[in-house]
Amino acid sequence: MARKTLFAVFSIGVIVIAAQLFFLTGAGLGYFPESYFRKSLIYFILTLGVFGWATTSTDKIEKAIFNTSFFKVLPKFLLAFGITFMSLLMLKVIIEPEILTSISKYIGTIPWYVAVFHCFVVAFDETLVFQGFFPNQLKSQGAGRPAIYLISSILFALFHIWAAGLAWLLILIYVPLGIFFLYSRYKWSPVIMIVPMAIHFAYNLFVLGFI
Repeated sequence: MARKTLFAVFSIGVIVIAAQLFFLTGAGLGYFPESYFRKSLIYFILTLGVFGWATTSTDKIEKAIFNTSFFKVLPKFLLAFGITFMSLLMLKVIIEPEILTSISKYIGTIPWYVAVFHCFVVAFDETLVFQGFFPNQLKSQGAGRPAIYLISSILFALFHIWAAGLAWLLILIYVPLGIFFLYSRYKWSPVIMIVPMAIHFAYNLFVLGFI
């Protein structure tokens, strides 16, 4: 019984908050580049904003992720990540066959903390905000599915445009990505959203290594 309780303690929400604090304190103490403090702080504020709003409204978005063990959904996360990453890799090889000789080198250049940051902070938080919070709020206001897809994905794109220093051409990439991430939520994990988190992480890791 105790083992099951300990297993359940490590919920998705606990993992996300722990990762936020890990990078905030790690950057502050000099373990990671100082830029990670600023990045982590932005995502930490986003997360607190979502949880704070959810606790004062009818959309209790935090309940699902704090009541669900991360280890319970880990197989689904790894499967979605693996399928997405290998699909992107195969597409890259088709377009650029010579990359085959350098795959291990490219992946090996990504520092471990960069991968962890993009998994447990970036992908998780952005999914909670842009494929969870905003679609749920729009739905509660009576918006239809097409409007939910479009508005949430535009907000998702605008966040990345702002983060990239107002690189407006990114809207051509991140609106379709936002639509696909939201589709994967509704299709494969409507409540916990573990599939879009995994797909998002695979995309980020691929971009970091090969683009």
